[in-house]
Amino acid sequence: MVLVWTRCDDQPGYTTHIWDPSDPGGVAYAPAIIDRINADGTEDGPFCSGHAWILDDAKNPKLLVVGGQDRGDDDSMTPEAFEDQDPGPGFYHPCAGSGAGICGLHKVYWFNPMAANPENAWSDDPPDLTDGRWYPTVTTHLNSAGTQFLPIVFGGSPKVTPGCGSTRQFSNWWTLAQPLTGPWSTHGSSYFWHWYPRPFQVSGPSILTVGHAVLCEDDVPTNPFGGNPTSIVSAGQAWSAGPSPNPDDTTLVNATGGGWHYSNAAILHTLNNLTYTETNPEQRYDLDRILVTGGSQRREDGDLAQAYTHELFGGQWTVKSSPVTPRVYANWVILPDGNLLLVGGSSSNDQTNPQAYYSSIERFTPQGPQNAGFWRTMAPRPDVVTPTGTLPPPARGYHHVAMMLQDGRVAVMGGKRPSTGMLNDIAILPWSRVEIYNPGYTFESSRLKITGTQSADMTYGTPYFWLSCRFSGSAPGPWRCKTA
Repeated sequence: MVLVWTRCDDQPGYTTHIWDPSDPGGVAYAPAIIDRINADGTEDGPFCSGHAWILDDAKNPKLLVVGGQDRGDDDSMTPEAFEDQDPGPGFYHPCAGSGAGICGLHKVYWFNPMAANPENAWSDDPPDLTDGRWYPTVTTHLNSAGTQFLPIVFGGSPKVTPGCGSTRQFSNWWTLAQPLTGPWSTHGSSYFWHWYPRPFQVSGPSILTVGHAVLCEDDVPTNPFGGNPTSIVSAGQAWSAGPSPNPDDTTLVNATGGGWHYSNAAILHTLNNLTYTETNPEQRYDLDRILVTGGSQRREDGDLAQAYTHELFGGQWTVKSSPVTPRVYANWVILPDGNLLLVGGSSSNDQTNPQAYYSSIERFTPQGPQNAGFWRTMAPRPDVVTPTGTLPPPARGYHHVAMMLQDGRVAVMGGKRPSTGMLNDIAILPWSRVEIYNPGYTFESSRLKITGTQSADMTYGTPYFWLSCRFSGSAPGPWRCKTA
């Protein structure tokens, strides 16, 4: 199942849809995102929020959603309904009396996919932050005891208006000591995070953030860590600056690392030895390989995408091979065969130019940490045939999504609306649909299938075994099985 929420400027309010990829034309149900979001006169809600799946104390999954948009001019004009931007003492209020337009929400809420009544799937029971955040990053981190994953919130902006420093960025981050119960604890760093820093759980355990949306790279007093800053947060919530690929870490002028605004990042753990062993199995892997590609040096409209791909491994950055078509606003999907699929995106930050968007798809084979890897252009997204003619593939740019489905296919959907036409216009319909990409392995007759698992719970750092079988031959041919 896929959870999607939507909002359009000409249709205020939010709806959520549960889409079943096995039934492409159907929607299982569409629960509201808490009735108060859709109160008259407000468009507050989860657009530009952060979210992450987490297990509650009973080990039930919930989607934790943090922040979003307060679209009221200031607190006095925002309806009480969903977002009271000043709910009590100690709450940071970026828009109070300022007429600032769109600001960050402090709200925290969850979606329960196991709710008996779908209309009760959304809840605002989790405690709220005391600062409103637009574009925050939400992920989970392993606690210092190595026993539980807990939520952590980085970055975001108090106001939608771009800028630098404490009125436009946050240097603190938030954690919970229990999965979904408060209170939140705040921690401080020496760096102002901005929008959607890319987080990765790495050995230590620690969280490494990389690929920030950068605006202040040349403002040394505000951001002394240059244009490609990385941050490391330990399990004990201690902050330190991470390595940068730029030789001169205080400016982007002539920086070989470029900038990482709207870039893509991924983490890989790859085998370096195909000999199986139950003793120290981690030694058979190259762990914590962080790869970053694309993005632009700055956020200004018209900034061109950069032809960079970098890898961080063992504390050092190396330059990998460049994509055929450098992209901003693209999505990177890790495929189960070890490749990465680059989907969508455009040649620049200009969101108003539909000609800048790519229909081509590229596959990156990273090879080993010391290798450059290579890119290959795959089958492009096809044109769309309508009753009135053929249209080019829909623009998949800002805020579009590409995701791996359970059966190994890749779904592509959404993004910034390509025009102001009505939703039932022929030109809009292709953009509102889901596109499905079938990687080459989906056509293979010999594919692995997990047929059995051990009865014990899967725990961090403990070997877990399952029985996998590969079909070899025509039906009802034999299956080859082994324990892994």
